[in-house]
Amino acid sequence: MATERPIQIRIGICSFRRPDMLAKLLEALDCLDSRTPAFRVVVVDNDAAGSARQSVEAVSGRVHYPLDYDIEPQQNIALARNRCVRDLHEPWLAFIDDDEIPEAGWLLKLHEAAEQYQADAVFGPVVPGWSDDVPQWIRGNPVHNRARHRTGAIMPLGQTRTGNVLMKSSLLKGMSAPFDAAYGLTGGSDSDLFKRLAAQGAHYVWCDEAPVVEQVGRDRARPAWLLRRFFRGGHNHVRQQLSAKPRGLRILFKLFTLLRSLLLLMISLGGGLLLWPVARSRAFNLLCRAAGQAGQITALTPFEYAEYRPR
Repeated sequence: MATERPIQIRIGICSFRRPDMLAKLLEALDCLDSRTPAFRVVVVDNDAAGSARQSVEAVSGRVHYPLDYDIEPQQNIALARNRCVRDLHEPWLAFIDDDEIPEAGWLLKLHEAAEQYQADAVFGPVVPGWSDDVPQWIRGNPVHNRARHRTGAIMPLGQTRTGNVLMKSSLLKGMSAPFDAAYGLTGGSDSDLFKRLAAQGAHYVWCDEAPVVEQVGRDRARPAWLLRRFFRGGHNHVRQQLSAKPRGLRILFKLFTLLRSLLLLMISLGGGLLLWPVARSRAFNLLCRAAGQAGQITALTPFEYAEYRPR
């Protein structure tokens, strides 16, 4: 049932074949602090088969916020995000991933920080919620242990993403498709957008009191998955940097990146192999860094790594 208060925030959720996790998230959003500004939720299902529909319909009659459901049939996370912001008229826009669960004060704290620090966007922590079958040596991996900062600190551009963020809707004014579909299968359309907005003067801060818990199952704690995620991160980082360079400087940038990445790749790979028998967690983190450097090298070639291939 819709609230009578004016809607101040739109919460966008892109979902892809995680109906159970999505249901938990939608239930948790109904338990947010009562002082939270009124919000509506828009779920965009990126599965053409509509696998999220049943989860949305199951809770729609019970939750106390407006809940909309839409399908983006083409598997492309950027297109799904763009559908989340279609006809955006609320003053604020939040994004949360379909595998995340917010604490009760989550959205209120983000909104208070935005007002206090006059920020255009506020980012909060994403902390891992491990399943019991994830080994200890995996749990220290940086992929699921993201950096945290003091509240009010300037948000590093390299850490911007749509998993736990509140932003002014005015940032997207005049942008019919703010998320670049070219990153739809590789990932990175969110960080690309925030970098472009920062170049136009957008101001980002951190709010450490607004965490969400990421539900990490065994499938995303496998070594192969983590290595691919580092590879993708390195690939997208250099790809974005390269596209931002003036055409005349790209050759020098490619040469410098190649030499640096080759050196760091050899150091990380060698260190990881040497430490593996005695310090597995530390060794694996070094191997992940090596995968990231390999991803950076491939970004200098015509190869495009598409982690989210249609399936």
